[in-house]
Amino acid sequence: MTIEIKRPKVIQSGLLLLLMALSFYGYSQTISNFNSEQFTGLQHDYAAHWLQDGVILLPEKGQYVLVKHEGDNDEKIKLQAMERPPAIVRQYPHLAKFYAYFVPLETDTIKSWLKHEVMVVALSADNKPLRLSYVQTGAVIDALYTSAEHDADEVNDLGAVAVNEHQVQFKLWAPTA
Repeated sequence: MTIEIKRPKVIQSGLLLLLMALSFYGYSQTISNFNSEQFTGLQHDYAAHWLQDGVILLPEKGQYVLVKHEGDNDEKIKLQAMERPPAIVRQYPHLAKFYAYFVPLETDTIKSWLKHEVMVVALSADNKPLRLSYVQTGAVIDALYTSAEHDADEVNDLGAVAVNEHQVQFKLWAPTA
């Protein structure tokens, strides 16, 4: 089933969402009864903040599913409520009132997911979609690619270099390209 979600003044994209069983850490429940009428006019925003490899912050408590949109091959996982890490509150004080959710993915899988459109879908008690939040990923990308030695933040020769009067070389950092 193809679901259409209208994005505000950006690109419209069709999504195949939430039709398979979830099963992580003992949780097993089928997400069903989704149809395109339920997504027409669905409230959406950009309030989800993926800050570290295992932590997403959201403005409200609830039941959420993280979705990686990749054409007709979407993947989804259930997010699990967790205590907000104190270091995150210190680093992101403007998000201090948000609620933390655990992302049960390995680091390599997260890096793969970040190459696609990622969104959080809030679900009702009967697993119907309530709203959608496109995920802000800048902080998790920085955390994944600049926290070790000899990674992106140690590279100091990024940018443009004139090779000769007719040629320029560019060295860029684009981990999700």
